[in-house]
Amino acid sequence: MKDAHGKTGAAVEVAEPLVRMEGVSRKYGRFRAVQDLDLKVFPGEAIGLIGPNGAGKTTTLRLMVGLLAPTEGRIEVAGYVMPYQARQAVRKIGYLPERAALYKDMRVEEYLWFRARLWGVERSRAQDRIEKLGVACGIDSVMDRVIRRLSKGMAQRVALAGVLVHDPDLLILDEPTLGLDPNQVREVLRLLRRLVPRKTLILCTHQLGEVERLCDRVVILNHGSVVQEVETRTGGVCTLWMEVECDEATATRLLDGMEAVVSFRCSPHPTRSSVTNLEIQAGDGTEDIRAELGRLFVRNGIMVTALSGVRQQLEDIFHR
Repeated sequence: MKDAHGKTGAAVEVAEPLVRMEGVSRKYGRFRAVQDLDLKVFPGEAIGLIGPNGAGKTTTLRLMVGLLAPTEGRIEVAGYVMPYQARQAVRKIGYLPERAALYKDMRVEEYLWFRARLWGVERSRAQDRIEKLGVACGIDSVMDRVIRRLSKGMAQRVALAGVLVHDPDLLILDEPTLGLDPNQVREVLRLLRRLVPRKTLILCTHQLGEVERLCDRVVILNHGSVVQEVETRTGGVCTLWMEVECDEATATRLLDGMEAVVSFRCSPHPTRSSVTNLEIQAGDGTEDIRAELGRLFVRNGIMVTALSGVRQQLEDIFHR
């Protein structure tokens, strides 16, 4: 049987958080936009920040980057106390607000050089960065175009390149696909998936599908506080939930033979004795693995009564 708790090994040193928020509150008069917020983000993590409108998501991001000072509590980014050491910390941060401030009368390459000069990037390094970002962000073919003449999707790629030009360790994105059509959303998500393995990412969005595809952990905010955290993937694997009409021994036998399954846990259904609940850790590619799991049980004459990924779990939390 595959170990539900994972393999044990030598002790490893735990990295210090890149972002640390402790007891953070932010008031506007009597209104608390953020209250008693505790959050840690570790190097290399991809974090989704979600919640209903007015939950405090954008205020939380503005506190992180030093645009706002907390009324109470302490914020550290890359070891710097915010906002008092924001000048040092922002060199580690690439922040894309909900409405990116693009200079639309500039040409794309001109805009990226402008951003590089703002950050004090050396000319030789800036030239290399701009060339590489042009390819990585898929904007190398529009470098001589005026930004206002670009599609929304292409303009958003330029905005992303702009926040990456100084090679920050931490990428903070506030609704990066807002207002884009489905094809443009796919383009931006494809770009972000290429960037995620090399950066620490904090993604604020209403799109649960984006979170499922990109993030290791989801932090759910409401009324300015963390109400729940959900692990979407750990060590490069994603979590799926199933209900199947068979006993635990049969489910174990089938899952043990599936290479894509890293680990799993069986438990009895709380009200239906013929049903087994499964929590499965599987490799990346959630949609394909979900279909493969369904076929595995159906081929063996077993009814699958539920099969969901992170998105469904998050939707269930929202509807509570």
